[in-house]
Amino acid sequence: MSSRLSAADLEHVVDHTRHVLPDLRDARVFLTGASGFVGSWLLESLLYANDQLSLGIKVTALVRDRAAFTERLPHLAASQAVRLHVGDVRIVDPPTHAFTHYVHCASASPARMNAEVDSSRASPFWIRRSESPERDFTPSHHDR
Repeated sequence: MSSRLSAADLEHVVDHTRHVLPDLRDARVFLTGASGFVGSWLLESLLYANDQLSLGIKVTALVRDRAAFTERLPHLAASQAVRLHVGDVRIVDPPTHAFTHYVHCASASPARMNAEVDSSRASPFWIRRSESPERDFTPSHHDR
């Protein structure tokens, strides 16, 4: 599986969650916000763990635009463990499958915002340099 996240980062995730990952064996996960920053990070990390530990996880990923998701994250869209479900989290049109886990990573941000963000450099909130020497970075509530 090709990856936008580094192999070292993905290994770090697996190493630090190895004790809980077996609880996801054969899980059927419904993931909202799969094309966003948090959702795509989680999906990639989960798929990596799935491959490394042969967990048998299947993920149905809610995306607003299948073509845009596939173009931006082809390695995730091509995974045999992923089924894309096109929809909007604000409109109830759930898939008809049974799920063991639901993970909500979606936001009601406009699609144009996600298209403009380079997710390899994005943050779920704006960060600015702190003036305080004891804290390197602090979220800026003003910039949200």
